[in-house]
Amino acid sequence: MSKLGQVKEWQKSIVSLLLLYAGKSSGILVNLFFIPLYSRYLGTEQFGIVAVILSMQALLLMLDLGLSTLVNRDIASGQATEAEYKRLIDNAELALLALYVLLVLIVWGGYAVGVISSVSLSSAFLSVALFGLLVLQNLYYCVILARRKYSTASVIQLFGNLSRAIATAVVLIYYSATLPAFIVVQVVFAALHACITRQYCRYQFAHFDQEQKHDLLSQARWYEVMSLIERGKSLVLFSLAGAAVMQLDKPIISMFMTPASVTPYYLAMTFCMVPISILAGPVSQYFQPRLLQVVAQGRAELALQVIRNYVWVLLIVTLLPSSLLWLFRESFLELWLGSNQNIELIASYTAVLLPGVSIGALGFIPYTLLLSIQDYRFQGLASSLLSTVTLGVVALAAYHDSTNLICLAYALYHIISTSLSWGRSILLSQVQDLGIFSLALAAKVLFFIFFVVLACTSFVI
Repeated sequence: MSKLGQVKEWQKSIVSLLLLYAGKSSGILVNLFFIPLYSRYLGTEQFGIVAVILSMQALLLMLDLGLSTLVNRDIASGQATEAEYKRLIDNAELALLALYVLLVLIVWGGYAVGVISSVSLSSAFLSVALFGLLVLQNLYYCVILARRKYSTASVIQLFGNLSRAIATAVVLIYYSATLPAFIVVQVVFAALHACITRQYCRYQFAHFDQEQKHDLLSQARWYEVMSLIERGKSLVLFSLAGAAVMQLDKPIISMFMTPASVTPYYLAMTFCMVPISILAGPVSQYFQPRLLQVVAQGRAELALQVIRNYVWVLLIVTLLPSSLLWLFRESFLELWLGSNQNIELIASYTAVLLPGVSIGALGFIPYTLLLSIQDYRFQGLASSLLSTVTLGVVALAAYHDSTNLICLAYALYHIISTSLSWGRSILLSQVQDLGIFSLALAAKVLFFIFFVVLACTSFVI
């Protein structure tokens, strides 16, 4: 490739990354700007239910039977025909629809026996519909990313998230500040978002054999669906463990300590998750399909080049900002929280959490390598074991009223999780060279940044 061609390729890559950041950050902007507004208009009691609904959204996006990961991996690898990819998406849709029909029946049963009583049955059903639409939309979004249509995927994501948030705000302010109104407008705009994403997703495969029959109720089709779910069972375990370890710490602290103890810890954890949730995610979404494809094709030299770029970009956009966040954590926390009386306490938690979470962000690299060779079982078992141990330590620390120990447990969780994944990639011959190369490169930069931060700390002090 000529130098002009290389420059154009880098310009295209930078634009794609920026758009991925825009799409990824749109959900965070919704939380930042619109949730306080929802809280003000809905009131404490109704917003408490909305908070549960929003938490369930985040949780269920992770618990999609591993289908978004499987479909993304299979399509990105480029090892099947367009018709087979279309069939794969159809099967994933059917599996998710079956899951949410089952969830509707569970909700109906829960309402009948009085377990669900805080909302009406219609609101409960609409909430399940909302969750299902968001999970389906995420599936289509992952397909578009696997096809490396980053710009379109990000524009659709940005438009969908912001339009749903703005429409909800308008309805609450000018029409009806009630829980049913909130849920209805969320469902309507989630449906529009899912339909637009689905339409573009299917457009990617519009030239395949149109004569293929949609035998949705045939035995053969449901056998394929069950086989797909069987493939994803280890990923379900992985998702469950990840969701549990990242969500159950707050209830545990509240149970053994006091609800007031949760607030500074929650703010510190939210601040520290920036490297993973905002900085590292879009980089992984950009490089993962490329790496999956070249590894599947056996193109060793190109795979080495892709993973070199992957490591460097992830290190630059994750570790450098994280180092600044750590060095000037009190200033950044004051900028974010204003005159919060717990700033020093939150900063002390951040000092322990942030280094571990930053290293955890690098875990996207070995995770992609293991994903490329479908090493799902190890990830599921390792994640389950590590999550169980971490939550056990959290419960013990909360019982002894030690939030600092909880922060240390989570810092170690991220470091050990990343180390285990990288160690596994080095032991597997299919990706051994890529694992060793990426780890060596990351380790060199980590040591350099460690000594720079150490020197800067001495200077600041």
